[in-house]
Amino acid sequence: MSYWSEIRNNHEEVHDGSGAWYVTHIDAWRTSDSMENGVTIAKIYITHSGEVITAYIDNLARTDDYAQVVIYETVAAMRKSYEQFVRQISIVWHVDDVLSLLPTITTKQASEILREVKHNHDASIGVNLDTIKATAVQYLQRQIREDEGGQ
Repeated sequence: MSYWSEIRNNHEEVHDGSGAWYVTHIDAWRTSDSMENGVTIAKIYITHSGEVITAYIDNLARTDDYAQVVIYETVAAMRKSYEQFVRQISIVWHVDDVLSLLPTITTKQASEILREVKHNHDASIGVNLDTIKATAVQYLQRQIREDEGGQ
């Protein structure tokens, strides 16, 4: 039997320079009373190198079967997320990048240009300022033709 009636995990991203990539709080409630405030019984950190560290806030969580199951499942999920994360990269382009190249266009036009860049990009070239400029030129030429009646 567990000391707690309910245990949940609460994920938080960490950007505080602590060396942790991600932290999850393990929160517990002693009763099923909806007015009861939960308490954090443990924190699980995963570092940028993939090391998992469990910091017990309440020593009962070290031996409580229910807490250990939740902690084990949470660690497994965090490791899976970490493995997926380190196997990919993501480079983000923002409408402001397009607007810096073409300051006279609207934010809506810049968004449409970015959508076209994403839809039509060549993976062997990637996305860069030159591909954004080329897409913008094509987009603006198409807009001019449409404004002139489709000629």
